Amino acid sequence: MTSNDISVAVIVNGIHIPHIDYSHLIAVNRKLLQNFDIYYHTWDNQIGNFNKITNLLSCEEPTIDYNFYEVLERPIDKKSPQSTDWKKWSKIPFEDNKVAKSIKQLLGYSDAVGKINKTYDVLIRLRFDSWILPHLDLNELILECYNTGTVFGFIPKNIKNTLTEYTKIPTETSYINRGWLDDCMIIHKFDNFDHKYAEELFKQQKLYGAEYGWKQILVDPYNVDFKNILGNVVVLR
Repeated sequence: MTSNDISVAVIVNGIHIPHIDYSHLIAVNRKLLQNFDIYYHTWDNQIGNFNKITNLLSCEEPTIDYNFYEVLERPIDKKSPQSTDWKKWSKIPFEDNKVAKSIKQLLGYSDAVGKINKTYDVLIRLRFDSWILPHLDLNELILECYNTGTVFGFIPKNIKNTLTEYTKIPTETSYINRGWLDDCMIIHKFDNFDHKYAEELFKQQKLYGAEYGWKQILVDPYNVDFKNILGNVVVLR
């Protein structure tokens, strides 16, 4: 089997950032993803920001009323990156805690998957503010994901203001596993995600947010490997 035999869908979601030109960014990404079905997801009250997009799904913006760091246990290794992260964000008041509220992006993705009327072999989750660099061989990663179940997360390189800055970013692929799944882009098998499970965790106030949450719903229930890839995707700020 080759990657051409694998059905792939892309779901683009995340937080709308007013100063980013999404129409340009979407057009650039669409060229690389032209062989895949592409869906977009936002909140009902944000639809007006994406009125030129087809395949747009939406739901009511969820209200987050708990800090998942109060659910997440501090790692035993006090010197680990996870422990440092936990120490930082567990002390920030909930009303100011952007990471605690990052549960929303998982719920948006879950809603989108639940509303798609087709099944696929592999799904790619992409943030609205992420840009896939043209040298990335997606076909190779899709094939490995399909054959092994491996989940790929991407650690972004940040750039500001202009897409042309990507030319300054070197071509590189290195793997860094830190106990969570990086999320500016994620590649996983369609069957290795149950949107009802994610939504039930949220109802029970057990769903984590951000990178911890992605690992919780895409890796842990299926006992599969995951790899975080540094580079190849950039995030506009």
